[in-house]
Amino acid sequence: MQTLEEIQAFVTELNGHANEGVISFFKTDMDGDGFTDLIINGVDRLMAVMDRGRTGYKLYRIDPSDYISKYLLQKIDSTGRQKLLLLKTTTKQSVLNNRKRLPKVDEDTSLHKLPPIDYYAYKEAQRIDTLVYKFNGFIEYNAAPSPSRLKSIRLARTSCLGTCPVYNLTINSDRSADYNAGYYTGKSGHFTGLIRETEFNELMQLIDYIHVQSLDVNYDIDATDHATAHLTIIFEDGQEKSIRDYGMSGTHGLGLLYSFIDVLRNSQKWVWDRKIR
Repeated sequence: MQTLEEIQAFVTELNGHANEGVISFFKTDMDGDGFTDLIINGVDRLMAVMDRGRTGYKLYRIDPSDYISKYLLQKIDSTGRQKLLLLKTTTKQSVLNNRKRLPKVDEDTSLHKLPPIDYYAYKEAQRIDTLVYKFNGFIEYNAAPSPSRLKSIRLARTSCLGTCPVYNLTINSDRSADYNAGYYTGKSGHFTGLIRETEFNELMQLIDYIHVQSLDVNYDIDATDHATAHLTIIFEDGQEKSIRDYGMSGTHGLGLLYSFIDVLRNSQKWVWDRKIR
């Protein structure tokens, strides 16, 4: 593939959005597996296509946490052991187009003396985000992750205007797990299980990498009818970190953590205990 048209057709075939359009693309090997991956600047979204060899390709949509912005690739940093994406936040073209169609506001109001606030310009002035491909997704780069000793981790997910699964799942340091399944989880009830060692170790590595201690305690998106994640991590020294994340996209690392735990609901062996009263 050498042309924008070929890349566009390829992305569409991978269930991308044909109407987004491709501005530019770059070929690289993000995970060092010897296969060529694609990083694509789209009209309204940054995308990546990872070549997984015999298992095919996987399309990733890499977005900031709000609905009016997109990432624009500034540079692929290949100086270290891992390739990094340096991304600038900019306003989506569709948002700018809609803004042009808005009717002009009558300036003769009691607020006309206040300085204008340009939210779009503010978003474009944000810092450069640095992401790396790790844990089967794109995550904020951490140059020096430090190990931590956890007593337990608990994720509770609320309902949304749709079929979002409602549950809470607690995993303890001995790999024992307690799962309360509600609406849209397949089978509701209370379950117990033992997380397989491989997945448990990967979960601990992911938690260490995103450094939950440094994250905010509250995240929100400017939209309605979304689910909220309540994450609680208790450390062996007695410290506790609780995060409320409405929209479940506070950081890329948190998003990967929610997805990882969500997969455990179906990938592990669970013993049904009782109905939830």
